[in-house]
Amino acid sequence: MLGKLLKYELKAYIRIFIPIYIAIIAMSFLNRLFGGSELFQMQFIMTTVLIGLFVALYVLSIIITIQRFRKNLLGDEGYLMFTLPVKTSSIIISKYLASLIFTILSGLVALLSFSIIFNAVSVSEITSAFNEIWKGLSTQPDLRRLVFIVSLALFLAYSTFIFQIYLSLSVGQLPKFNKHRNVAALATFFIINVVVGYVSNSITSHMPIDFDYEAGISQVSQLSANGSNYMFIISMIIIGLLFYGTVYILNKKLNLE
Repeated sequence: MLGKLLKYELKAYIRIFIPIYIAIIAMSFLNRLFGGSELFQMQFIMTTVLIGLFVALYVLSIIITIQRFRKNLLGDEGYLMFTLPVKTSSIIISKYLASLIFTILSGLVALLSFSIIFNAVSVSEITSAFNEIWKGLSTQPDLRRLVFIVSLALFLAYSTFIFQIYLSLSVGQLPKFNKHRNVAALATFFIINVVVGYVSNSITSHMPIDFDYEAGISQVSQLSANGSNYMFIISMIIIGLLFYGTVYILNKKLNLE
């Protein structure tokens, strides 16, 4: 059932994001076309439009994440969604996974866009570039560890952000906030954000850091690995609390519009 829910979510994302992806790729080609010409005004317009598309992509990612959760679970569609023979946790996970997948796709589209602009558009050139990167990571375990830690940190930060949104929207639909749902949801989001930031800063401030600049990336990687062990555990606990808090409210305190 999770697979069917995810498929349903992906279809909704595809209808919105694929046209934007196509527009970004098309603008990237136009930027490359006018990049070496003397039509500076045209190049400026193309670059401005491309930047605008990336901004729209970022804003839409947040708006769609909010809309898909609120409309499907807290609006009229919620009556249908919660009659399905599936756990609330599976519904939430399907929405999270769809958001995560298209966030990754957006990043890949951005990389492709930059590749096009800088004339690295052939499959062989892109493959060669990735092979060089992989070779560098394979021969430098400290760099590989650092890249993994940074990637994991970004993943956990994104997951925390999404589940903050979900919990905030769920709190906003509680009966006591019927007249001020948006205000309650926004206030809850900022409160959670402050608490999460305080907890993270408190933990990192107590981590021993004794950096030797001569050791270079090796010590940076080691320090990051030591700190990431704590942050990984704390981040997973925070994500778990946000997730199960959302599930609890939707199961026990659901108040549909």
